[in-house]
Amino acid sequence: MEGFPEVVKWLRGRKESTKEGYLSALRAFVEYTKLTPTQLIDEAKEDRGLGGRRRGAPEARVAGFYEWLLKEYVQKKRVASREYSGKVGVSENLATSYCGAAIRSFYKANGFRLGKEGIALRIPRGQTRRRI
Repeated sequence: MEGFPEVVKWLRGRKESTKEGYLSALRAFVEYTKLTPTQLIDEAKEDRGLGGRRRGAPEARVAGFYEWLLKEYVQKKRVASREYSGKVGVSENLATSYCGAAIRSFYKANGFRLGKEGIALRIPRGQTRRRI
């Protein structure tokens, strides 16, 4: 993943821990879409050239990705043990983090703001922490 210019641009100047989380999200997104990072950005560029109702392919992909993470994504390994877990689905918070922070920032760093210009991006917001 790190060899793609779109990924290098996206991760430049970020903390190592942020890079790890973002790359994990991008790997899952690439698995879901079956597109490379370059192809994802090319698709967004092409999409923004379309008129009105035909626009919104990246937003639709991210919304579909959110649902896929919750219901179909097979977790690869646990961080501490490095063993494959095989667990299907992730928590809503992780899915929101992957879509709302990582993937959205990937597009933004490459010149495409998702959920703007009249195109809705429908993913739930993360749960807020309650003060005790």
